[in-house]
Amino acid sequence: MTYPNELMESYPEIKTQIEKSSLTFLLLPSFELEICVKEIVKRQLQREYLNCSSCSEERKIRNRFPLYINLKCQRILTNEEPQKIACELYKHIF
Repeated sequence: MTYPNELMESYPEIKTQIEKSSLTFLLLPSFELEICVKEIVKRQLQREYLNCSSCSEERKIRNRFPLYINLKCQRILTNEEPQKIACELYKHIF
């Protein structure tokens, strides 16, 4: 969902269909940039298999955040316990 629209001719249409789906959700720890960056970087650095740096992760999130936040889909905050997030998703789906 973060690729440029010029990727392929049908990409904008496909992206719109995905955004409008009732099963598409934007999952972020915050809808505020600074809080979101801080939390995602913290989470990513805890994943040893990624072999990442805080600078590179921060840059990625700062670049992608405007794209994510402008998606036209349902939004769920992921700053709660996983069970609460799952329940929230369940309520939106069923």
